[in-house]
Amino acid sequence: MNILAPHTVAAQEVAGRSLWQDALARLARNRAAVVSLVVLAVIALMALLAPWISPHPFDELSERTALHVSVGMRTPAHSRS
Repeated sequence: MNILAPHTVAAQEVAGRSLWQDALARLARNRAAVVSLVVLAVIALMALLAPWISPHPFDELSERTALHVSVGMRTPAHSRS
């Protein structure tokens, strides 16, 4: 019989948590981190679904936006020297 046998059996019975399990448990206890994670997930989901959510294509200007851009921009002829 081996002298170390009782210690190895005891070590096998006690299963510790891995680093990832410990990190996830600590994250779940932190309310601010969980809320921040949910907010980031919502923002990422909106970014992924933006082509279907947006009523206009990304490369097309509406008349209202085009009017503001053309009035607000200066051309080299209008700039002061």
